[in-house]
Amino acid sequence: MTSTIKLSTLDRFAPNHYRRCGFVFLFNDKIATTKVTVDQRLHRLVTQLPVLAGVVEDGIASMTLQHINKFSVIHVTDSTMDLEAISRAGMPAHYFASGHLTPLSDSADENVSPIFTVQANWLAGGLLLVVYVHSRVADYLGIGTIVHEMSEGLGTRTLSLEDLQEEAAETTNRRAILSQSNGATAFFAKAMTVRLEQQQHTRTAQQHQTLHTDSVQLEQLTNAMTLSSEAANNRTAILGFKLQNITTLTEMINSRLIHNGKEATVTDKDVLIAILWRAFARAKYPPHSTYPESAKCSISFGVDIRAAVSLSEDYFGNATITATAFESALSLAGRYDPFEIEKTAIVIHEARLAAASERIVRSRIALLNDDPGAAEDEATADFIVTDFTACQPELGGTECDLGLGLGMPVCVRKVGRGVGSKEAVILPKSEGNGWWEVQIEMEGTIMEAMLRDVPLRDYLWHVAH
Repeated sequence: MTSTIKLSTLDRFAPNHYRRCGFVFLFNDKIATTKVTVDQRLHRLVTQLPVLAGVVEDGIASMTLQHINKFSVIHVTDSTMDLEAISRAGMPAHYFASGHLTPLSDSADENVSPIFTVQANWLAGGLLLVVYVHSRVADYLGIGTIVHEMSEGLGTRTLSLEDLQEEAAETTNRRAILSQSNGATAFFAKAMTVRLEQQQHTRTAQQHQTLHTDSVQLEQLTNAMTLSSEAANNRTAILGFKLQNITTLTEMINSRLIHNGKEATVTDKDVLIAILWRAFARAKYPPHSTYPESAKCSISFGVDIRAAVSLSEDYFGNATITATAFESALSLAGRYDPFEIEKTAIVIHEARLAAASERIVRSRIALLNDDPGAAEDEATADFIVTDFTACQPELGGTECDLGLGLGMPVCVRKVGRGVGSKEAVILPKSEGNGWWEVQIEMEGTIMEAMLRDVPLRDYLWHVAH
């Protein structure tokens, strides 16, 4: 049995991204039994969803049921990788990108990538299994099906939207507990300050000792960041923004625009990206540092390509397009002034609006057809944002709150490359719970400076690592 799925031009030249989900199997002394069980579940998945057995080629996704490979299990003896701790912590992102784990294998051909890849590692306490699904063919319901099959072992093919929303809220609450008192507290700021002072005064092994603050191990929150990516200096964090604060600021900006006779079009998303960009700039360019003339923000977001290009019914790719915004780095690195945030939000909104227009989409396709290397231009941006808030077309435009609700942050990585050091992934907002989560990954010193930014914490609901 073989079949193909057509990919759009935008999909063909987009970076090879994978959506990732993780599972923990706590079996200390049953290695053989666990391996057989997991192997059977993976094969059942491929049988039920044949597309998982395929590869993404240049312009198409081809699949065949005969293309099934058993996964190999790698033993990791590092004592810092404890499965019970990983499970209790809600499986933070840095455990899936650690240099201690088996990396996602690179494709033999840069134009051909597996749709479905499994990474399995025996750690202290059991098996850590990470599943990667190619973003060009994966959708939210497909990811939900994989998680349901691997977790429950049942024959159910889909998850309801309500199930996804409930799991997202539950996982967020666990992450808030992990980060202690919703994370953005004086405790966290004080603990980070203590850690930075220690690093400045000692370069010995003593600086890695565990610090206890309010009965919570600081090392659980901060030392883990040293394992956050393949690049030793990269760190990952989850920022949960107070939705009310973002909405209030958006309403104030639009009210000013109307008062000045301008069109009120700035959205909550524009304001959130403006705050994120400003937080990054304030951390990267502290006072008295040398500022560049301008800063560049690259925003990748999904578009319904069917509105611009006639595609056959067998197309299931997830097309994306990039908007580029330029702003003064000196202004970005200044205070969280509402007027400066307003100006930046307008710049971001205009860039996103222009990039999503049918004319720009068609021009983008023509450019990529003539110059495939043009797709890599966004990599030169100072700050890169991936927008996962848009729903997939197959969900009929309903709100999809999958986000972090499956025990893992929605991560992306490029095949054959290290994880980016200046990226933010925006997830669907949860209006019912009053939060909006963003996963960020950047160089360690910039991350620490950002988390010590007191005005930024006013917008936050929690911080977790």
